[in-house]
Amino acid sequence: MVKINKAVAEIPGVTNSKVLFNASKVKLDLNEQQNSAQTVAKVVEDLGYQVLEIKEKELI
Repeated sequence: MVKINKAVAEIPGVTNSKVLFNASKVKLDLNEQQNSAQTVAKVVEDLGYQVLEIKEKELI
């Protein structure tokens, strides 16, 4: 869990990252002008975890 949170937090454009291990989720705020959700997914997968779904909510 710490490994995922640290890796995701180091991605440019990611803020407020939180790993919800029991729910098998990672929640974060992402500046899409700096990076993409697919980049975050790849980082998680490179750590050996499977990404099943990406949900995006746009802030207004």
